Amino acid sequence: MSAIRTSKQRRAMEVSILVVVLLTVACGTGLEPSVTEPPATASSMTEPTVASPEGLHVIVLPDADGRMPPDVQLGCPGGPEFPASALDGIRPLAGSDLPEIEAAIEVFLENEEGQFWPQDDWKILHQTDDVALLVHDGTQEGSTDEINFSFMNLESEGDEWRWAGASSGGSCPLRTSLREGLNTVGWRIDPAAEQLTPESTRIQLLVTERECVSGQAIGERLLGPEIATTESAVLIAFAAEPPPGAFQDCPGNPDQSVVVALPEPLGTRIVSDGLEVAGQLEDYLN
Repeated sequence: MSAIRTSKQRRAMEVSILVVVLLTVACGTGLEPSVTEPPATASSMTEPTVASPEGLHVIVLPDADGRMPPDVQLGCPGGPEFPASALDGIRPLAGSDLPEIEAAIEVFLENEEGQFWPQDDWKILHQTDDVALLVHDGTQEGSTDEINFSFMNLESEGDEWRWAGASSGGSCPLRTSLREGLNTVGWRIDPAAEQLTPESTRIQLLVTERECVSGQAIGERLLGPEIATTESAVLIAFAAEPPPGAFQDCPGNPDQSVVVALPEPLGTRIVSDGLEVAGQLEDYLN
């Protein structure tokens, strides 16, 4: 998700557990794997169990009806965030009886930069008294373009609304937002590791910090893993404490090898990202 301009916004959503193995391209560092042992938990094949290392607690599971808590913050990777409750009220901007917001976005779309953005079919994803987030789903048009989703941010100033930023990107697997002060850590199964079997009790991963950290290794700043075990999936999540220093550049971050110890044999479960359990944004726009 590449931001052209961004402004403040917060959002979130309901859910059904979609388990998707996180595969991101990264280079190994040759570091010796560290082994993380989860806290002891009573495992169950019917009720989810969560092994949460002290200080993390970022995996939020849907309830029995497949719904996420309404105040949980969700977002597209690298894109805008919003509360889970926002997904209950997505509606077209046209005909929404919000002429001030329609006028504000029209001002932007009519200028030179606005010509490069979708001109109609915007929807209101989230709105408060102070901010509004609009979304355009390019997948509905059958586009083969890499950019599927576009977002517009608006802010209110007294009785008027003004355009405050825009961003665009590809697919949007809804991702639980980390609390402020933590860096995002992506992971993938180490392609050099032994193939997983139903008897596997350890999983070798490569973890990579996503924020700019001047190319520093994560090392002891790594938090996790947090592990949630359901009947069909093993969900894993990490985060990282930011390195010291206010300014960091982005030369690329090294992988770190981590061996995750499971609370019980893998069985037939899928190994998935514990922060991506809320489905795809397009599921709520069609």
